[in-house]
This record gives sequence, C-alpha cells and structure tokens, in this order.
Amino acid sequence: MGLFRSPQCVVCGRSVKGLEDARQEGKLWFCSPSHHLSYRGPTGKVKQHRGPLRRALRWTLIAFGVLIALIVVLAVVGAFIGTATNSKAAKSARKTVASGPGSRAHPIPLRRSAAVGGGWKLRIISVTWNADRLAKGPASLPPRHVPVGAQDVMLLVTATFIGGGHAFANDLADRIYVIGKHNAPYQLTSGNGCGPGEVYLPPPDLEYTIGRDGQVFSGRTLRGHICFEVAKNDVSSLRLYVKRPLPANAALSGQQPSLVWFALR
Repeated sequence: MGLFRSPQCVVCGRSVKGLEDARQEGKLWFCSPSHHLSYRGPTGKVKQHRGPLRRALRWTLIAFGVLIALIVVLAVVGAFIGTATNSKAAKSARKTVASGPGSRAHPIPLRRSAAVGGGWKLRIISVTWNADRLAKGPASLPPRHVPVGAQDVMLLVTATFIGGGHAFANDLADRIYVIGKHNAPYQLTSGNGCGPGEVYLPPPDLEYTIGRDGQVFSGRTLRGHICFEVAKNDVSSLRLYVKRPLPANAALSGQQPSLVWFALR
C-alpha cells in the first residue's frame, strides 16, 4: 500500500475513504459493519468481535468458576485435615485408655479409689491371700472344704455411690472380676465367689449386705469383704477389674465395655 493510497476493506478490497460506515480494527479497515463481523482471520474462522459487556461477562464467569473451584478444594482439604485430626484424637484417646491410670498396664494402686461407671467408686483396702479358714459355710452343713488346687482370696473394699438418685449394689457386683496369668476371669457373682452356695465371710460381709440391702442411695458407702475362689497358680498374678456399663445401643454397634483395673499388691 503506498504512502498516499487510501485504506481498503480487508474483506472486499473497496476503498473506505469517505464511507460513513467504515471502521478500523487495529491496522485493518472494514467498509461496513457486516464485513467487520464476517471477517475471517488467518485461521479461516470468523472472528467474533465481542463488545465490552460480553468481555466483562466472560471474565466474571471465569472468576466465579475459579472461586467455586477454590472453595471445593478448600472443603476437600479441610475434610481431610478434620478426618486426620479426629483419627489422631481417637487414637490418642484409645492410647490414653490403654496406658493411663486404671489400665491393665497401670492399675489403680491398693487403697486408692477410682470411678468404675454407673455412678460408683471402688477402693480396695486390703487383701487376705489365703482365706480358706475364714470363708465358712453355714453351720447347719458339714464344714466347707476348698477344692484341691484352689484357694480363697478375700478382699476388704469400699463401694461408694456418687450418682444421682439411687442404684442397686448387685449391678456393681455383677461387673467385678479377678484374673490371673491364665487369663481365666473369676466373676464375683458366679460360683467363683468362694465356692457355690452360701458362704459366710468375717464381718463386715459385703456380699451379705449386697444380697440383703441392694438398693443404695446417692452418697452412701458400702464397706466389707468379698471373696473369690481361684486356682492356686493364679494367686501370684491376680488382679481385679471392673467392667464399665455400656449404653443402651451398644449391643447394636458391637461395642465392648472398657475395663478399670486395680492392683491387689
């Protein structure tokens, strides 16, 4: 194009000099709006000449899409962090239960009380390791003989109900066990309570108190002896544990009761 040559329409080659509808796009001239809109660039595609409003709308939609994507990413990351934190907290809680006071590794020391669930606190005051001559049967029956290989172990304990209203001592007694190195538990309210049938313990006889006056109101403390008939080769390693009561829906979830362990030495 010469220096003094009038510009021409890039679509039809017509001179745009003096044309009222002529318009310029960069270095390109168009003789009419229709040629401007139908102009095909080097790729052969019709170039869409978007106005300021359409360009603003386009960038607004792009920014909105980026914002939504960022929110989704943050939500996923937050959920992952929350799950990891909850899992870590749960593991920490389980570790604390497994290794803290009252665990099998760190049982409650002798003569110290601990909560055992259901509103009860239990304390073991002393242990009589061989109570064969102290745990007696009824006077109306022949003298009670401890089976060969067995031994009576008698404990002096206190049980305090600190919950609201009242409770039944049998509910606590049913959750008390001792166990030795053979991992065979002896339940207080089963036939392991110093042999089957009625047994008389030195006063105060807590087992008798539980059977006679099972209802206990808040703030009351029961004190007395309980007794277990165990294998002699379990005596040296014997410990006591109490099962915590489970919530009503625990059976459906398969939840197992946690245990509170007590040292007997």
